[in-house]
Amino acid sequence: MNFLSVDKVAKSQSHTMNVFHSHSHYEFYILTKGERTVFFYNTLYTIKAPACIIIPPFIMHKTEGGGYERFNINILPKYLDATEKTLLSKRALAPLTFSEKDQKTILRLLDFLLEFQEKDEEFSDYMMRSFFNCILAFIARNTTQPPDAPSSTKLPPILLKMMDYFNTHYKEKISLDLLAEKFYISKTTVIYNFKKHLNVSPIDYLLNIRLEKAKEFLLTPQKMSIEQISEQCGFSSANYFTECFKSREGVPPTEFRKFNFQET
Repeated sequence: MNFLSVDKVAKSQSHTMNVFHSHSHYEFYILTKGERTVFFYNTLYTIKAPACIIIPPFIMHKTEGGGYERFNINILPKYLDATEKTLLSKRALAPLTFSEKDQKTILRLLDFLLEFQEKDEEFSDYMMRSFFNCILAFIARNTTQPPDAPSSTKLPPILLKMMDYFNTHYKEKISLDLLAEKFYISKTTVIYNFKKHLNVSPIDYLLNIRLEKAKEFLLTPQKMSIEQISEQCGFSSANYFTECFKSREGVPPTEFRKFNFQET
């Protein structure tokens, strides 16, 4: 991704993302048709088109629901100034809604982005930046956050507690035996809750958290060593961390840092 990327997806049938994921860029998830449930760690929102959710870097998320149409705009933080980052931090991780009339304007801007993304012309990047700025200003001025935006009430309380525990204790050694003992349930119940409601095993969910935290450390200006990051994120060794990271991301952590690092 050079400056930004935009893509459009339309599905006529139900679709569920199987695993939580995150990325090193901002994602503008703009829903233009249908209804989707969006998960963030232990919170979920059900959004109906037309709506938008801004997802910051390194926030684990997934979506599910019926047929839909959506646009994604992805942009790296280094291309945003301090004012833009402040705006996004205020608007992030909650549904933003706009009228059907306003949606027509945003759709036109998105179509322009797609058009110039496919061109290899001298001023394509400049035009994409201009249209993106229009979308950013439009969202800032014309969208609203529903005051009664629902939080996660569909997930069982015991699952929410375990997810919270993972998010705060990922550095520590965590096993199924420990979870069963801590939450007074069987190991089978632990696995059942994660599989049924999140479509992932508890160990894989924990691994996702550790890998996403590792990405954050890899891109900090302090440039921690691989051994330090491995220890901070709860991996048993630097070699095991590198193996897991490469398996999930397709490149070793050193290459990920080289490609994505940005001075702040």
